[in-house]
Amino acid sequence: MRMLTRAVAIVLILLGLVSVEPQAQVSFERLKQATEEPHNWLTYSGNYSSDRYSDLDQITPENIAGFQQRWVYQTGVFGLSWESVPLVVDGVMYLTQRPNDV
Repeated sequence: MRMLTRAVAIVLILLGLVSVEPQAQVSFERLKQATEEPHNWLTYSGNYSSDRYSDLDQITPENIAGFQQRWVYQTGVFGLSWESVPLVVDGVMYLTQRPNDV
């Protein structure tokens, strides 16, 4: 049963990847004004000021206890820990894994 569940999960992930259209590159102007898009994380530190802080306020000390893990992405790449920060652009999360795969 676990093997079937895993196979179904893989198929759903692959279908999701197929339906994602290629995204345009983020312009320099958009990167400079990254603080105006708190729902996106466009650079390593969030913006060129390296704030590493988001003004989003949906997660609070009052509601954090109700959060649950909804998905896990396991790459199958083992060894050293991941060192890069995921970027989020228009609802798509980009992350890297060894050996420099995006």
